[in-house]
Amino acid sequence: MTDAWLIGLNSSTYLIWYEDQNEKSRLHTVNCRIASYADEESALKAVGDLGFRYKSTEIYDISGLEDISADTDCSLLLNFWNLFEDVHYSLGSVLEPELTELSERCYDKLFKWTDAASILWTDCNDKYKPEFTSEETGYIRTLMKQGVNYLLNNIERLG
Repeated sequence: MTDAWLIGLNSSTYLIWYEDQNEKSRLHTVNCRIASYADEESALKAVGDLGFRYKSTEIYDISGLEDISADTDCSLLLNFWNLFEDVHYSLGSVLEPELTELSERCYDKLFKWTDAASILWTDCNDKYKPEFTSEETGYIRTLMKQGVNYLLNNIERLG
């Protein structure tokens, strides 16, 4: 049985996230669009109807991307970056057609600041706070804006 998680973007938008048979992260789609549910209850029902095993609900507050600043939580940015990659994969496209040194540098800085990085580095979290150049900040803002637009323009509202 496939495990599934709910991703809540706000109080009225829930997505179903799971790993496909290729062990790639993806979102449930309908009519070549990302399936979206108006509340957690209807999303949970859909998880059951799909034959998935519900694991948990994660809240990714999309409003946190409206005004990205130096104080924006790196975990939020990293979560959305990964979500946007999964959205693109689920729809048969790619978020970044060609990785660049700039995009890899930005992603690495965000990753190193998160709790997940503590497994790999001993100098993270409390001791490491990334400093982003204006070029990096601009890149992250642009990527987040494009990701939000792509996601919101490719949602199929169900229940």
